[in-house]
Amino acid sequence: YFGACMIKVLILTMILVSSGYLGLAISNVYKSKLNFFKELSNFTKNIKNEISFIKTDTLTMIQKYQSNTAFGKFLKSYGDALSQKKQLTIDDIKALIDAQIYIEDAPKDAIANMFSELGNVGYIEQLERLSYLINYFEGIERSGEDKAKKMMPFCKKMGFLMGLLVCIILI
Repeated sequence: YFGACMIKVLILTMILVSSGYLGLAISNVYKSKLNFFKELSNFTKNIKNEISFIKTDTLTMIQKYQSNTAFGKFLKSYGDALSQKKQLTIDDIKALIDAQIYIEDAPKDAIANMFSELGNVGYIEQLERLSYLINYFEGIERSGEDKAKKMMPFCKKMGFLMGLLVCIILI
């Protein structure tokens, strides 16, 4: 009897820990999206400054960026495709984004358009477009911070509570 109770306690503990971990993993989705847009916003500001003052070419700016985050991985794959002299379509750029992180269609379209236009439109138009996108991405970042503040603790708590509910049902 004692052995059966210990196995049941062990299984219930594993369920509780697993569901808590699942809640933590779901909350990390919000964190990674927030970090993606923070990096994107900073990169856009940096690229605007580079274009405005130093006039560095696009590929050099992209290759100079080093990060092991979802945005850094996207930028690396985009830079690799550019260095192979591939002409990327907007759908190709969206696929590169999707390979790293899930984001909604409207921001994804804006990102894909930005990267497809880099170096392919006039100087003044590019600076104006980048200024607009900086404001757009900062708005997404602010709303993402608000959403993350609400949803991250909620996901963690719900993961734990769902595991607790399953444990209570199994008892």
